[in-house]
Amino acid sequence: MAKNVCDFCLSEGGTFFSRLSRLSDGHHICKNCKTIITSYGLPVQFDLFQQLVTAQPNLRDMIMDAYLENHE
Repeated sequence: MAKNVCDFCLSEGGTFFSRLSRLSDGHHICKNCKTIITSYGLPVQFDLFQQLVTAQPNLRDMIMDAYLENHE
């Protein structure tokens, strides 16, 4: 059976302490990423800014490059 994965940090959920929440648009978010997003005062949704805030420093350039390639 496939486990749910946080769409922000790609961590797996499943146990009591690492349970994922489901956003209204169908994406999943872990407790750690939700805390990071709310600490910056951003709305908890799947968006570019939320992805950049929760991404590891070495992945931010890759995320931004992929976004710019697919959007005008």
